[in-house]
Amino acid sequence: MTTLTIHRFGFERTSRGVRTLEFARRLAEDELAGRDVWCMAALPPGRAAASRLSDTLDGVNGARATQLDLAVDERVRQLARRLDAELAGGAVPRPLQPDEQELLAALALAAERLVDRRVRPGDIVVLHDTPTAVLALTLREHGAHPVWRVRSGPAPAALLGRLTGGLDAYVTNRPGRMVALMPASSAVAAKEVPIGGGLDGTGWGSLLGDVVHGDRSEHVGGTRHVHPAVAAR
Repeated sequence: MTTLTIHRFGFERTSRGVRTLEFARRLAEDELAGRDVWCMAALPPGRAAASRLSDTLDGVNGARATQLDLAVDERVRQLARRLDAELAGGAVPRPLQPDEQELLAALALAAERLVDRRVRPGDIVVLHDTPTAVLALTLREHGAHPVWRVRSGPAPAALLGRLTGGLDAYVTNRPGRMVALMPASSAVAAKEVPIGGGLDGTGWGSLLGDVVHGDRSEHVGGTRHVHPAVAAR
């Protein structure tokens, strides 16, 4: 039976809130200092979000954040638009057809060159749309930490099946908060942090720091490809 553990983090403007905020910053810096965080996208909406996040994260907690664009053809764009529209509308997406599965598998194979050239073991890669999400297994096998930023929770994983099997976590928004869902073989941990008020960088740093730390202890990403501890660079 799968269990769910939820940690809610508040950054209230009180003396206790200030201490909590400082504690979160120190923990995030311990995990993220010297790391590269890639904000990766293939479609215009995702690229806009990736640009905003890279600006938010760059230099926060000692991390280096960079936008990374993935080139795709019109067939992939059409498929991604269909999937995103169905998910955003709350509908249950239609299963992928064999030719669609082959298209996304070919995209993941073709993108390995980009991953090999830019992404290093221990890096974090935040994936902002469906075409980049299919690179999760490639990224994880490369030693990186793939995180999918989605608008509708972890439901797309069932849709894309084995193509997104290497994800460490999903990050999605709730009213006034961000939530990271970190699955393991028999448990799911969720961490909620506030957004807005100039604390988005701290919130993201706290979430990503948890992803990295938990993965070392086999908490996220399952137990198939466990990462070693990576020294800060």
